[in-house]
Amino acid sequence: MSSWDTVYGDRLMTIWEPHDIVVQFVARFLKKRQGYDNHLIHRDARRILDLGCGNGAQSVFLARMGYEVYGIDVSEEAINVAREYANQEALSIEFSTEGCDQLSFQSNFFDAVICHGVLDHIPMEKAILSAQEVYRVLSPGGLLLVSLASVRSSLFGEGLSAGRNTYVLEDGPEEGEIQHYFDEEEISMLLPSSQFHFIDARHKLEEELTGSADLVPEVMKGRWVLTAEIYKEE
Repeated sequence: MSSWDTVYGDRLMTIWEPHDIVVQFVARFLKKRQGYDNHLIHRDARRILDLGCGNGAQSVFLARMGYEVYGIDVSEEAINVAREYANQEALSIEFSTEGCDQLSFQSNFFDAVICHGVLDHIPMEKAILSAQEVYRVLSPGGLLLVSLASVRSSLFGEGLSAGRNTYVLEDGPEEGEIQHYFDEEEISMLLPSSQFHFIDARHKLEEELTGSADLVPEVMKGRWVLTAEIYKEE
């Protein structure tokens, strides 16, 4: 049983709309809607993996866009919610409960992998293994979208220290889980340039302001948003 089962079992993490970075990724690098029933195709992609799919918000969006979608998550509770969501939307999505560091799929199986806010919730050693599994299951020229918490976030340092740039969260819906914050050196370790060629790399800072009329910055969240093309011999 995963510790994330409690989070999803209590419906603390049920997200029903795709994240904006996933929507933008599809429009910029896969296909962009130009009318009700026609698209500008940027890249011929068919099969996409939602790595750490949670309750399936990104998976459902991708399936609506016409892709063959597979979603995995370590939490059985999350997968149960995701399956229910897909069924309610009359969408065929393959969901399974498994960890991201030992994927059950054959090599070169996917054209794209999306991984939003997943590899920063596990120890660095496991994140590196997971990135290598992503590399294995992606076809040559395939795309990876990954978002990671940044050391420039004002939340960096909150919680109990659990290693370099790593903390155990002490409150909120993810209480007790690991939060790792990536710096540039660790990104190079996670996604080595010999395998992952960045075609888009962004560092997003988002201020959360107080609700008062003064609109005083209260929290500055920082995330890396990286899109990489896979390089491997065919």
